Amino acid sequence: MSFRAPFFRYDDLRQRAEAFLARYHFERTIPVPIEQIVDVQLQMDIVPVPGLQNAYNTVAFISRDLQTICVDDFVYRARPNRYRFSLAHELGHRILHAKVFQDLAFDDIASWKEVVSDAIPEDQYRYLEFHAYAFAGLILVPPVEL
Repeated sequence: MSFRAPFFRYDDLRQRAEAFLARYHFERTIPVPIEQIVDVQLQMDIVPVPGLQNAYNTVAFISRDLQTICVDDFVYRARPNRYRFSLAHELGHRILHAKVFQDLAFDDIASWKEVVSDAIPEDQYRYLEFHAYAFAGLILVPPVEL
């Protein structure tokens, strides 16, 4: 399988983040209530997982069906800013990379890690991560309010 990450220019990411905020946070207050948006408006499950970061070297993970975000329990309880950013980052994958997640075969974090190393070239994976990092930043620190 030849994998190509979708291509988004930074301006594309900014426009998508603005559209997201217009739909889910039109009040434009800071801090952006990302947990409420994920949990209440999008009706996604947020699941704290003890030891996620130590076991898999990741703070958060979104399920293949894009309905559950698992977050390292320590980050969930003790690192509120990292927790908020992780939610926004995983939400970025849901919004920007839904087809990628749905096309790959994985059931959990362990099989996701395996699929990533086998099916997605490292440079393409970096694109996916850059998109999600940039999108998360644009949601949590909107340029207009900044």
